[in-house]
Amino acid sequence: MNSVTALSDDLHVITVEINSYKEVAGTAIFEIGKRLKHVKENDLAKGQWNSWCETVVGFKRQTANRFIQAFEQFGNGTTSYHIESGKIFELISLPAEVDRVSFLKEEHVIPSTKEVKMVDEMTVRELREVKKALKAAEAQRELALRDAQILRDTLESIEDKEPEVEVRTEYVEVKDGAAEEKLRKYEERFGDIGVYEGTTTRVTNGDAITYAVFEFSEDVRKFVEKYSHLPHFAREFSGMIGEGKSEYQNAIQAMFSLMKSIERNLSEEDVLIINQ
Repeated sequence: MNSVTALSDDLHVITVEINSYKEVAGTAIFEIGKRLKHVKENDLAKGQWNSWCETVVGFKRQTANRFIQAFEQFGNGTTSYHIESGKIFELISLPAEVDRVSFLKEEHVIPSTKEVKMVDEMTVRELREVKKALKAAEAQRELALRDAQILRDTLESIEDKEPEVEVRTEYVEVKDGAAEEKLRKYEERFGDIGVYEGTTTRVTNGDAITYAVFEFSEDVRKFVEKYSHLPHFAREFSGMIGEGKSEYQNAIQAMFSLMKSIERNLSEEDVLIINQ
């Protein structure tokens, strides 16, 4: 007749027993992982690692690898032997940058409750919250570093850019017959080229106006695409040296002035004014 060990009716005793067995389970995970690692690294299964895990030990390859990861990350520290088995597998997926030993020894804020707890005081759900917050913070840090690198590359390209050479085009009267014929056809399509002379030009030909507007729109689109990332770097711009910051502010002011001038012209229905 099998004897059944009687259990205590004292809740405190039951709680201590449960926690004791949880610690034993955690220790077992590390001991299993240690031995699986030994078999895998020394090829004791003679090239049949996956088959040996599934048919002999009863672990799928992914499960065996998790045991090995648990041992590698936490199995060598005395503190880790007191971690519940349910938390161990949560901990192995912490971001690689997080020091495992320090994480176990430090207190952490639970995002949903704002409580501060050690890992051994948390529930598995609370540990998942902390881990998720860590991953989000790491992703944000990587994004900030990537944006900062884009800014540095942009500023360096501006500094390294050679001064632009101003090219001016002068119109010369041509007496050649073929050239005059081309000039005549151009004026039939776009109007008298004399309207382009002077500091302020009035363009009255509809085709010429349309061409100028579409060309302007295309240039603005390319400008926006090229520099649309700059608003993300307010902090970096605030730290620029005085000369660089002044140059940046002057450029922005020049753009504002141009935009105001163009905006005023939108009210003119019959003529487009282009300031040269």
